[in-house]
Amino acid sequence: MLHCVPARRRRSRLPGLIAALFLWAAGPVWAEPNAETPAEAGAQSLSLNETRAVALQAALTGQPHIAAPLAAALLRNDPDDEYALLAMSALQLGTGDSGGSYRSGRLAFRHAEDAEVKFHAARMTAVAAMADNRTIATQFWLRRAGDLAPSPAQRARVERNYRIFQAKNPWRYRLDFSATPSSNVNGGAESPYNIIDGVPLVGILSSDAQALSGWIAQGKLDLSYRVQRNARSQTDLTGSAYAKRVWLSDDAQAKAPGFDAGDLSAEEFTAGVRYSRRLRKPGEMVQLAGRFSHYRQGGAASYDAVTGSAYYRRPLSGRLDASGQIEAEWRDYAGGGGSGRVLRGSAGLSYRFADGGRLSGSVYVGDTDSPNTNFDNRAVYGKLTYALGKPVMDLGLSASIGASLSDYPDYALGFIPVPGGRRDEGLFADLDITFEKIEYAGFSPHLKIRRQRTSSNVSRFTTSEWAVSVGIRSNF
Repeated sequence: MLHCVPARRRRSRLPGLIAALFLWAAGPVWAEPNAETPAEAGAQSLSLNETRAVALQAALTGQPHIAAPLAAALLRNDPDDEYALLAMSALQLGTGDSGGSYRSGRLAFRHAEDAEVKFHAARMTAVAAMADNRTIATQFWLRRAGDLAPSPAQRARVERNYRIFQAKNPWRYRLDFSATPSSNVNGGAESPYNIIDGVPLVGILSSDAQALSGWIAQGKLDLSYRVQRNARSQTDLTGSAYAKRVWLSDDAQAKAPGFDAGDLSAEEFTAGVRYSRRLRKPGEMVQLAGRFSHYRQGGAASYDAVTGSAYYRRPLSGRLDASGQIEAEWRDYAGGGGSGRVLRGSAGLSYRFADGGRLSGSVYVGDTDSPNTNFDNRAVYGKLTYALGKPVMDLGLSASIGASLSDYPDYALGFIPVPGGRRDEGLFADLDITFEKIEYAGFSPHLKIRRQRTSSNVSRFTTSEWAVSVGIRSNF
């Protein structure tokens, strides 16, 4: 007969206990009984730590006749015993009680103080959640296991399991959020004067047409559901929701007391379908998509749109990829504002270095036809990005520089036409920093610093901005 020798609640970790835990990392959660345990070898008395090790090892190797009474005895002694709860979770999973296994795994995680025990509890809970058809919970607990992985190899295994689960799961979601202090939340002018090149008049801009400082918060949720997949193609239903909110600083409110920052708010909701197909060459693919959109500005409906796009990607070598996209959008403006059309196109190259670093370059072009001729424009801009392959002092780093050119051929200020049309030239630079050592559920804080300046022959649109955005980024 086995009995437990009382021990202190918080104890040193025994080699046998850790060996039992590593059975979970190295093999299946449940197997047919096939191994002799210390109990069967005739042990007459075990310490509390040894009892935990035997119960956990028996549970993970498929020997419920040994694990169950030991786990029950441990839980009678201490209902918060994380090792007993972890053993109970494995037992319940093996008997098909995925809901009970999920609850026990969560309790084991909650009460564990050792990071390695938490790692194994998170993995067990993820398996139980998957067996219980808890899609979001499975992803969450796999991500928590990734946070706590005791070695790079274990981390890589969790990430691989996460990708396998994602591939099997028809649902995909992505959540992005950022909060940005900015020196120019409204796109206002640098100068209080409105000067048009070639026009011998000088206007005075209102305070709300000048740069106002404050905060911008933006969030976006992307969802997709796979409705068809085979070896070469996949079809998804897609949807998204986007929101933007702006708050003025105290100085900006004093400068423009009558301005309502709510006029700068925006929302967009979309629903669509996406078809992806692999082509003959490995890595080569084409993607066709269509969507309906509803866009709101300042709390009021702005326009509805129908958009169609085509995307193509092709590897040019083992390290160099090329891609391109075309898109057409037809808009119906609210309040009888008429209809418009937007055409966009892009092309890019991306080169991956031996150390994992990546250099990417892209060019974008756009053509907008609007019922308001002041918004008719042709635009082009280019961007060059380099991302380091390895963290520097636990920081993931990337930097971008870019330039833009926009031409508004029929622009006018009231009854005054702009000679030759309005022309804006812009430059920008970004520095992206990800704090990879600070992680929760596979997400790390992300900091983006942007410097942007635009010069225009209409001084109302000569602007500059410093902005620092804080958000989160997925690590896998």
